[in-house]
Amino acid sequence: MTVSVRDVTPADEARWRELWQEYLVFYENDLPAAVTDTTWTRLLDPGEKAMFGFVAENDDGAVVGFVNCVLHLNTWTEKTICYLEDLFVDQQARNQGAGKALIDAVRKRGHSDGWHRVYWRTGKTNTRARGLYDTLAEGTDWVTYEISLLTYPCAILRKPKTRKTLFSANRRGSGSRRQPRRAITKPAS
Repeated sequence: MTVSVRDVTPADEARWRELWQEYLVFYENDLPAAVTDTTWTRLLDPGEKAMFGFVAENDDGAVVGFVNCVLHLNTWTEKTICYLEDLFVDQQARNQGAGKALIDAVRKRGHSDGWHRVYWRTGKTNTRARGLYDTLAEGTDWVTYEISLLTYPCAILRKPKTRKTLFSANRRGSGSRRQPRRAITKPAS
């Protein structure tokens, strides 16, 4: 399959929404319709400089995937950062180059617009996608923490049952202070 990538357009709405629903099901999430409507509107709004989207098409011109990105400032660079927030490819079109093409399109836009970097995250168990991501980008050691301020449940933001942490509670005093773990080093002989 030959894949082409282009900006999302109003004509893509029905297919984008279909793929978006499959994406939400994959992540076991059920967003309010207003959130989906707002996301779609922002993706198409030429005045919205902080969000954009691409779609991937197959040989027949059918949309088989999408990527939604959010641009933002950063305190460690003067340039824009791109958070590749959502990437989804139809189950029937996977392993045929659509995911790579979508990421490459984001990377190309970043080069042409002078961004500092593109980053994204995925679930640890999303091994199929991670197999691709490991060939395109460098994984990091950073751990993500989130505080949900939402009034509706969001499965993506729920705390996992087990979590590794870089911090341990200080057992001295009140126990409320958190200190970084110290690396254990072997004394030189």
